[in-house]
Amino acid sequence: HTYVTIWTALGKAVIKIRMQIPYQHSESNPSTSRARQALQEPSRYVHREIKALAQLAEGGCTSSPVLLGHIQEQQDNSMWIPQGYIVYILMTWCPGVVLLDFWRKDPAEPGDPRRL
Repeated sequence: HTYVTIWTALGKAVIKIRMQIPYQHSESNPSTSRARQALQEPSRYVHREIKALAQLAEGGCTSSPVLLGHIQEQQDNSMWIPQGYIVYILMTWCPGVVLLDFWRKDPAEPGDPRRL
């Protein structure tokens, strides 16, 4: 995931960027070769994430970010997959504990969410 933090009229927000990346071991191939991997549509997981954020906001959930908008474009020729998808998801910033490494953490470690 890549995030960019910005300020909006609604307060702090983030832009999450979801983009198609090259198949393993093809990263250094010429861009014309990588372009053959291009998908016009993002994975179903990207669509599900956007739908879930919208539904949570519609339901009045206060413990998840609020979807402010999203844009789908194609990567240009200087990017990983020319003509592949790139999606920008704008959402409110939601304070909390980042759980990316949750299962690798020692439950006895100070600040572990399981102990909060």
